[in-house]
Amino acid sequence: MVNAGGAMGVAMLRLVAGLVMGWMERFVNLQNAAYLTVLAVGLKLTAKVLAPALAPSEAAVPLMPPLVPPVAAVQVSSSSGSGV
Repeated sequence: MVNAGGAMGVAMLRLVAGLVMGWMERFVNLQNAAYLTVLAVGLKLTAKVLAPALAPSEAAVPLMPPLVPPVAAVQVSSSSGSGV
């Protein structure tokens, strides 16, 4: 099962890589954005290694709000009577 998942992952990566390379040839600014993204990730990882207290934390800014809002606790009272 793991081998099948790995093979599917490799096939999907090759497909997606081909699409992205085509887009990069067509849209020159996409290549610049990719370089800037890699630079930003590299700087963040370097900052995390050299000064962990200065690196931005992932928990500080949620990427998206929760899909389901938290439900308030419902207190159920039990009655020991006849229930009328």
